Amino acid sequence: MLAELEQKVLQLQQTTQELKTTVAAKEAEIVSHEEKLATAYVVIGTKKELQKAGLVEKKGSVLGLGGSWKQTGKFDETLFRKIDIRQEKEFQFPVPPDKVRILTDHPKDSYELAADAENWSRLKVTDPDRFWKGSRYLIVLIPG
Repeated sequence: MLAELEQKVLQLQQTTQELKTTVAAKEAEIVSHEEKLATAYVVIGTKKELQKAGLVEKKGSVLGLGGSWKQTGKFDETLFRKIDIRQEKEFQFPVPPDKVRILTDHPKDSYELAADAENWSRLKVTDPDRFWKGSRYLIVLIPG
């Protein structure tokens, strides 16, 4: 009878160890998914820099006049700075707010763009869920 109890204890210890291994694997998977969900990509640059990277192009111009700068839809992650949206909610630019153009689609009421210091501006994400819902990419055009 003692041998049977020892055998049961060994089986329970083995089952417990297997369950611990499974739980650890699932926890690692959850952390990986959370990190993926919290990842976004940001690029801030001048027309020249963004055009050279293939991120923007001028559309609607006639003989080089008029038109506007639009994103190309190219989202090569190597061109962007990877961020954690749980941590980074503010971005500063070395230009006044009226010179900053956000080219990616983000709801205007999910962020504030204001003067920060002399000739600097700050983009503050006020509603991260709405701001990043449509796109995990942020392209900001500044003069240069």
